[in-house]
Amino acid sequence: MCESDQHHCRDSARDRSLGLIRPIGASEFEHIVSTSGKTVVAEFYSTACASCLVMRRMLSALAVSRADEIAVYAINANFHDRLSRRLRVGGTPTVLVFHHGHEIGRMQGVVSWDELMQAVDSRRGRG
Repeated sequence: MCESDQHHCRDSARDRSLGLIRPIGASEFEHIVSTSGKTVVAEFYSTACASCLVMRRMLSALAVSRADEIAVYAINANFHDRLSRRLRVGGTPTVLVFHHGHEIGRMQGVVSWDELMQAVDSRRGRG
């Protein structure tokens, strides 16, 4: 992982607040989104973003409570600006939700637990 994505490796060593959220780089993103059997929640963040830390706590709780059906990942938008632009990530935190390779939810800024759950469950017959 570190050999193919130096920014990702440097970033994950620097940001210890990720907890159960797995940091990934742009090179892994497409593969994970297109092949995961779980709903993928991807947080685009920056290390200097206080709102990102608020969302990180919620996303960590989500990663624990729904681990059997949801995989949570973090992408540092500063190091992966090309991916951020392609996905129209306008600021941090931005949380994108994918199911079977398709985007089913998008949230920017701090959102409530209910809004997060609605986005995660929106096309899965649970929302």
